[in-house]
Amino acid sequence: EIGGLGSSVHSKPVSINLRRANGSAFVMKSLREPMVVVMKLTGQEGNATCAYWDEDEHRWSREGITALGTANSELRCETTHLTIFGAVPRF
Repeated sequence: EIGGLGSSVHSKPVSINLRRANGSAFVMKSLREPMVVVMKLTGQEGNATCAYWDEDEHRWSREGITALGTANSELRCETTHLTIFGAVPRF
């Protein structure tokens, strides 16, 4: 488990989701090609890693997301799904 209600996040969360014309959610759990998400870090650059918010478990998770590295106060993450992403403390 990564964090809980009291966990700190080292970036503003980034939410990526798709909607159908009628407004209902279009769930994409497995992209054919990974995409890169870039998040601006708000501090502690060396201690941040990529995570997504697991809505079923109500916690941050690192499963299915890979940290590609940091540069210029940005964290680059590779993922094959769309959800809410954030930079969390590395454990």
